[in-house]
Amino acid sequence: MFSHVQWTYRLLARADHELVRRASKAVDWLVEQASDSSSIVAVTHGGFRRILDAQLVARGWTRGFAKKSYANWSVWSYRT
Repeated sequence: MFSHVQWTYRLLARADHELVRRASKAVDWLVEQASDSSSIVAVTHGGFRRILDAQLVARGWTRGFAKKSYANWSVWSYRT
């Protein structure tokens, strides 16, 4: 619960953090991969996926789901 509150604050405040920088690099890589393919899959920890989500949405990607699920093996999809 503490981690969730901490990351909610960091994402809302756009705080600089090593994991945010790693997510930014990961999104760069995902976007590059997506340009050569109709679909890609990225398997991540739920907390890191939340950071990736913020980065993708900030770059103009649209969520393909109504509600985020952090359940094991849940899927979040995006489109440009």
